[in-house]
Parts: sequence; structure tokens; C-alpha cells
Amino acid sequence: MSGGQKVEKQVGLTRKDVNKVDPLVLGAVFNLPKSEAGHNVAKEVSTYSGDVMLVVLDKVSAPENIDQALIDATRRQWKQDVASREFAAVLEHMKTSADLYINPRTLQ
Repeated sequence: MSGGQKVEKQVGLTRKDVNKVDPLVLGAVFNLPKSEAGHNVAKEVSTYSGDVMLVVLDKVSAPENIDQALIDATRRQWKQDVASREFAAVLEHMKTSADLYINPRTLQ
């Protein structure tokens, strides 16, 4: 593909795969409605870096029984991970785009 485009296929993602996939993309995947048999569900996702990704969901595999406490703990951890990454991205952007002047007299 030209223009810096690339295609990646991720199979078998779980909510904990924040190191495999951008957290915004992962969040979009798990907020998509379940796909019906034979029909894919798609969504466009913009990342903080300015990339645009197309997420296509073709199948959902859910376990039989999940303890609600585990679901709640996983949801809290995922939100905390996303918030940490977002904050780090904002700080990095501020560092790279800010012009700072330090008055030498304030350091004395």
C-alpha cells in the first residue's frame, strides 16, 4: 500500500491487550455491538497520534460464566490504564510543543 498505509490483523483480543493494540482502538472494539453470524461490524477510530484506524469485528467469543466482581475489577483497571496513557500522551505533546523560558533569577 502507498502513502504510509498498512494493514494489521489482530485475532483473539482481550480487554487486557493494551500492549498489543492502541487503548483507543481496544476500547472501540469492546464497545462495538456484537456481530451477527456472517456480518461484520466496523468503526473508524482516530488515535491521539493522528492515525485513523478501521476496526472490523467479525466474531465475539464470550465465556460461559464470569464473576461480576472480576468484571468490575477489570473495568476499573482498564479505565485506569487508558487514563494513564492519555495523560502521558498529553504530557509528551506539551513537552514537544511548549516554549519554555526559565528566569535564572528564580533559580538562585
